[in-house]
Amino acid sequence: MRQVSSRQVLAVLLSVLAALAMVVALFGLAAARTADAISISDLTPADGSTVPADQQIQVSGFISTDSSIALVNNQPDVTVLVDGTPVQVQFVVGSGALRVGFQTTRAFTAGSHTLEVTARNTAGETANARSTFTAVAGGTPSVTPAAPTVTAVATATTVSTATPTTAAVAATPVPTATPSAVATTTPAQLPVTGGAPVGAAGLFALAIGAVAIGAGLRRRSR
Repeated sequence: MRQVSSRQVLAVLLSVLAALAMVVALFGLAAARTADAISISDLTPADGSTVPADQQIQVSGFISTDSSIALVNNQPDVTVLVDGTPVQVQFVVGSGALRVGFQTTRAFTAGSHTLEVTARNTAGETANARSTFTAVAGGTPSVTPAAPTVTAVATATTVSTATPTTAAVAATPVPTATPSAVATTTPAQLPVTGGAPVGAAGLFALAIGAVAIGAGLRRRSR
């Protein structure tokens, strides 16, 4: 019976390890492509926060997507509900329509309130987010909420669409209430986010697998 040399055994083991590394890498690439296709973040007022009652309060948030945000009547397909009622908001659209900020102001009566946001991209993917907060008579905000910064995308407000006749979505300033009635908040900078990038670990695993297969083939040929 022919004996199997240690080199042949090593070559087989390297081939098996290479195959496993490639499988892991492919799963990693697939997960990276599908993760966070569209997401909503930084809702203001934030979940669990308190705001002063009967004062103009900023309502805002962000949408990040791997493909362009969808349009309805030449506006981003984003629905904002306050206590279940749709409200009009101003949009700030980043380059390629991959990042969208929205904001408006609204006064809330004392008690519990909800903010719900739904968004859809051109790939047909949707995202939903919700915050529940409380308006307190004579109170002050319990948390300084993060909100979109308009100046972060002031130079990129054109919406990319399939037809050349689609108009740009312009950023319109939020109406300003009287100084005595407006509760100011400090917005945070627009995050540069999107779909999860292809992991470096996945690419490294592919490279290791290819080297291992090559080494195994050379040992077999000997």
